[in-house]
Amino acid sequence: MKDFGFFGNLDGPEQEYASEVYSFLRQIEVNWPLKFHKRSPQIHMREYLLQQLKKACDQYQLSPDVFFSSVALMDFFMDNHSIEASHLDIVPLTALCLQAKVDEKDRNIPKPTEVIVKCAPSRLSPYTLDEYEYMERMFINLFQWRFLYPTPHTFVRYFMQYLINDEEIKKIGWTYDVSLSDLKKEIEAIIESLLFKITENIQFYDYKSSEIAASIIYVTRGILKFPKIWTHELRVVTCYTEEQIKNCTDYLLSIYDTSANQKNEGFGDSLEPADDCSYEIYSDSVHTSVGTKRKLKNGRNENDSGFGYSSDGTLSPSPCSSSSAITDLSLPD
Repeated sequence: MKDFGFFGNLDGPEQEYASEVYSFLRQIEVNWPLKFHKRSPQIHMREYLLQQLKKACDQYQLSPDVFFSSVALMDFFMDNHSIEASHLDIVPLTALCLQAKVDEKDRNIPKPTEVIVKCAPSRLSPYTLDEYEYMERMFINLFQWRFLYPTPHTFVRYFMQYLINDEEIKKIGWTYDVSLSDLKKEIEAIIESLLFKITENIQFYDYKSSEIAASIIYVTRGILKFPKIWTHELRVVTCYTEEQIKNCTDYLLSIYDTSANQKNEGFGDSLEPADDCSYEIYSDSVHTSVGTKRKLKNGRNENDSGFGYSSDGTLSPSPCSSSSAITDLSLPD
């Protein structure tokens, strides 16, 4: 994965229109059509899937934006579909390939044919292009081409330019006798560690991404013992008061390990999916109607005849066996 480089991310035109972009992202955040219910039966496999995503991002040197956005797409998809173990690896890889098209420069976008072959270690044989294309359509059906989901990392990039001012830099430098470059490295290390910890913990979906990002700034300033943790400028820029982010901040502090202010190298021990496990989950997508639950037997529907169910509950030709490995069930809230 590429370096985070928070202090060098907003330059030129991007900085000039930063406030307008922030307002636009807040609107997307407020109007996001999908809710995260933490109801995926394969949630115990999430750590393993995060490992696969990070390895793929490292292998293809993709940006942190791609990684964190891919995690969000994967989580929402898993929260809305039933997936067999044999097709679990292709979910994060599809999210990554789709998100790379949104966030990466053209020359850095990996080819799906390469990704599905190189980055699915639990498969006895590589995924086919048909399987990938089927999964891609499933993602498009769920998100309706809405792949611009603002993550905490998205908002942190904007807040970073207000995290510390010149006067505070002098005071911190005098107190700890550190150079500005060393101070910036320490700040980036803390924020990077916090972002990875948040990614590992699905409980943070209880909070808005912008709220989490504001809490990250608050906690970082607290760790570095800034004279005043939450300034008037930060309140205006983030649109959050200290009281509004208190719950998120308290939870973030409770899981933060001050000894881990360094780059996260992975997501714990590798987990492998069981060969015989299959999953069922439910969808509240506003784009799908109430469907019929289909019991899977040996990777196929009980009445499978070469047709699969589309997101609107109608039968459609299945390009591959993926049609029986991934199902969708919508229930009213």
